[in-house]
Amino acid sequence: MAGIRSFVAIELPDDVKAGLAALQRDLKSDVPPEAVRWTRPESIHLTLQFLGDVAPGQIEAIVAALREVCADRMPFAFDLTGVGVFPNPNRPRVVWAGVAEPSGVLVALQKEISRALAPLGFPPEKRPFTPHLTIGRAARRASRRDLADLGAVISRSEVGLVARVSVDHVSLMKSDLRPGGAVYTPLAVLPLGKGANQRIGESANR
Repeated sequence: MAGIRSFVAIELPDDVKAGLAALQRDLKSDVPPEAVRWTRPESIHLTLQFLGDVAPGQIEAIVAALREVCADRMPFAFDLTGVGVFPNPNRPRVVWAGVAEPSGVLVALQKEISRALAPLGFPPEKRPFTPHLTIGRAARRASRRDLADLGAVISRSEVGLVARVSVDHVSLMKSDLRPGGAVYTPLAVLPLGKGANQRIGESANR
């Protein structure tokens, strides 16, 4: 049986996605049109851990591990502020919106999730967790000049607070790769806080 391409994420409410769409429109007016493939706003999310292809029989154990972690974590909020590129402005590959959560709650949550899933066969990523939202990727056919211009535009962009995101749940997501782009569907929604009940297959959009 085929695996289920899955990841753990924080979904974004519709008003936040609208704010990110407005940010993309602002940036589009300044960057070369052939330089970037912009992420569809409805698909933007904050990935906490990518799991890859998961056997259907593993889903229940993953959900149980996530439920235990989430029950011990209270709701919190983070800010979306600033933009940048990975790996650097000279060789931009990913355009991102920044995530600011200075208390460390978000990073701690990600570490706990990673620690809880490791015994199930999902080792932590070797790269440090750098919370961000991918809002665009460099186009495959972009010229060096276009990429250089993209990096320069993003580097000088002054973007303040885009939105404040309230987080009261974590989602186990399924990713279906289709010709028009990936489609993401919640497999399970795990509310934060003790005594919270799991909601299976329910959209986390508010």
